[in-house]
Amino acid sequence: MSGAPTRLKTEYHVEPLGLAVRVPRFSWVSGDDRAAERQTAWRVQVASDVERLSHDEPDQWDSGWIAGANSVGVRYQGPELAARARCCWRVAVRDSDGQATPWSDPAWFELGLLGAEDWQAQWVGTGITGSLARGGRLPEFRVGFDVPESWSSARLYLAVLGECRISINGRQLPVPPTPWSDFRCELHYQVLDPGPWLQAGRNELRLVLADGLYAGAMGGLRQQYGAQPLILTQLEVQAGSPKSQIVLASGADWQWRPSAWLQADVELGEHQLATDGAPLSDDWHEVRLVDPDPQPRLIPVPAPILMPVDDTTAVTLTGERVERSGGTVWQRWQHQPAMPTYGRVRLQWHPDEQCGAAPPMLWVAYTDHAVTDGVLPVPQDLLVQHRLDCEDEDDAAEQAVWMPQLTRRRLPGITVAAPLPGSQVPGQLQLGIERWSGAGQRRFQLQTDHGQINQWFAAVQAQVERVWLDVPRLPPDDLPRVDLTPAQALAGLQFADVAPILRRWLPQVCDAIGPQGQVPPVAPWPPGWADMGWRPQQTLQPLPDALPELCWMLYRFTHDRDLLRHCYPTLLAAFRAEAAAARQIADEVSPAAQAASYRAAQLLLRMAALLGRQSEVALLAEAADALRSSFRYRFVTAAGRLAFADPDSALAALHAGLLQSGSETQEAMSPVLAQLRASDPEISPGLAGSLLSVLAAVGASEAAQAAVLNPQPTSAPARLLAQLRGPGAAAVADRPGTPGSTVWQAAWIAGVGDWLFSHLAGFQLDTNLAPERNAFSHVRLAPAVGLGVGTPAVRYLRAHYDSVRGRIGLQWEVAGSFLRLQVQIPGNTSATLILPEQPPRTLEPGEHLLSLNLGPPGNDGIPVLDKALA
Repeated sequence: MSGAPTRLKTEYHVEPLGLAVRVPRFSWVSGDDRAAERQTAWRVQVASDVERLSHDEPDQWDSGWIAGANSVGVRYQGPELAARARCCWRVAVRDSDGQATPWSDPAWFELGLLGAEDWQAQWVGTGITGSLARGGRLPEFRVGFDVPESWSSARLYLAVLGECRISINGRQLPVPPTPWSDFRCELHYQVLDPGPWLQAGRNELRLVLADGLYAGAMGGLRQQYGAQPLILTQLEVQAGSPKSQIVLASGADWQWRPSAWLQADVELGEHQLATDGAPLSDDWHEVRLVDPDPQPRLIPVPAPILMPVDDTTAVTLTGERVERSGGTVWQRWQHQPAMPTYGRVRLQWHPDEQCGAAPPMLWVAYTDHAVTDGVLPVPQDLLVQHRLDCEDEDDAAEQAVWMPQLTRRRLPGITVAAPLPGSQVPGQLQLGIERWSGAGQRRFQLQTDHGQINQWFAAVQAQVERVWLDVPRLPPDDLPRVDLTPAQALAGLQFADVAPILRRWLPQVCDAIGPQGQVPPVAPWPPGWADMGWRPQQTLQPLPDALPELCWMLYRFTHDRDLLRHCYPTLLAAFRAEAAAARQIADEVSPAAQAASYRAAQLLLRMAALLGRQSEVALLAEAADALRSSFRYRFVTAAGRLAFADPDSALAALHAGLLQSGSETQEAMSPVLAQLRASDPEISPGLAGSLLSVLAAVGASEAAQAAVLNPQPTSAPARLLAQLRGPGAAAVADRPGTPGSTVWQAAWIAGVGDWLFSHLAGFQLDTNLAPERNAFSHVRLAPAVGLGVGTPAVRYLRAHYDSVRGRIGLQWEVAGSFLRLQVQIPGNTSATLILPEQPPRTLEPGEHLLSLNLGPPGNDGIPVLDKALA
């Protein structure tokens, strides 16, 4: 067998630091690229260090050879692991002839602190919060500590009720933002490796603590969860002994003083004193030891939340001269609104010949809105400043990097100002944006010779990276709500590695559902928001279709039965509560709501069958039948006519499969197709994302293609693409209220992503729900090849998808009168290839090359596949 297994993952992550489970699960990808080869057995070894593995002496677990092709979610079965445990593991497999591969390269994972007994640190605070309105400054902490001479590794456990900026020995640590949670119940803390920042002997840690979501402003209200930000920090090093030594724990020996930051608020912005290098006060004070009330459960976050994206947007700012009081002349540059959601801002100064010896001083502010009066939105001494020296002739351009240091927030607008040395404009300023994403690995890649398709792909990819940033958004519309549309979740699973985020988020939302089916739109809404009138009716809408759909999607893509076991009982209880409430107002339930309930019943029925809950299978089947009968009794006449004509109801009925005859389908299609031509489509976001897939499913693929790829912006999606091409494209569908930016557009972009993935490239999950064919063990490949999609026609397409089983690749090209097709199927996977006018072909693992003769051109001048070919 050629090649050892690759892409080893533990609990969805590559070498995670800070796992929260004592019994992890392993996954890998077959390294065998030979044709028709399959894994027939596997063997996993786990050891406390890599040396034991290399000597074939695993002291934690050796599975021995286990027959089977499974390579996803293999559960560790050794002794239960303790907090801080660091393990190495490797895997080998056997091929169809029983020959074993070499061992994979070893991978590792490490557990975090899992219980209160693992913490010796104490919660530290100062009794103040940072706010311009309150006139205080953010607190800066300091503490000295000693590191042994022979230390080998270190871990920093960092729990923050708020946000913080940490430096060790004068060098700043990259600290991801605190993930959103109900801070009254649970707090996700970070596990960091501070090794490069430490030195043997004496060290000093400094920390600036900001309010964050815990105590900062949210929708105009402050201190939603607590009165002051708090920090819990523990630094452990390993020096010669297997047991870690705690060298630093937050407590009474810490000191604090007011920092240079006046405010670092998620909603109100970040402001720093312009000290121009002047030292701050050396008046240090004793800290307060304050336990949060209530005290949240601490859960480690096993992976970085923000990942750098490898492309950079370059923008030239528009400058204007502005007079200020006192006669000072300033040059102001402003850029708004096409900023990325989150990122690093790079300012680059290009001096000209008149620059002279005076170094320009740049004052920087980021804003939610364009500045229309005055040079800057707040007084200049409240802004982060940069001094760029253009005296050195060797420097073609001076560069400064400015990045919000204590708030992770969107950057919709930025204003930069500099005093002019006289009347001359000293140079030009350019803005570079290095975007960050929480999605991690890009799974799906697509390239064609059709410019519009490539533009759509780039737009969907950009939106996936924004939607799946695992950081809190601004209230009220931007918070991570549970009404995340299924289309957005599906696009995340198709385009990027968002399974770890969904896997952590879905159980949190399910755990937040109340006994009567109540669920907060955020997990949870801050307590004061009900008084602001922002809390919607506490019912399950739109959860009957959304949450079961999201749970089912994640299971289908990852084969995670543990997720079903965790979420299914809560989803079932919520569905029953919603159904009981619906019976009380049966005559008022809309067609779309009843179709959504029917769809939820179907999905829960599938979950119950997979989990072996036979009694509930029968009850859910009965409930689904009753919902179907009720829908047809109320909304379909005896003559087969529909009693509704709104697009939401029609689309929901089509999506749920509640229409029986072709005439019913055609009648429902009429209002749906009309919305494609409307300037402001009246389709709810939860359904807009499924529109294209529904069109393809009911045999209207040409309508879907025309809607997306119409070269003239006469359809709603074509007009959206025109907006995506223009200024502000990076922020489209990201800020409600800005021109051309709505929740509907966000759903549409995600729906186009599904169309690109499932219908254009043709990557489809098997319709057979058997476990052995799940999660791309068997894949349907139904690409739109040889077709005239839009104008001009598509002549070639290259696409691949990195599934949990390995890379699935597909490439086709129309060359003269032949269609040349190349398909790559990974090990442990089989595929059914479905081409127009051709019988299905079964493909085994390996690379497949096909060449098909095309028939004569049709009336549109585009060749079609010859029906006579077998």
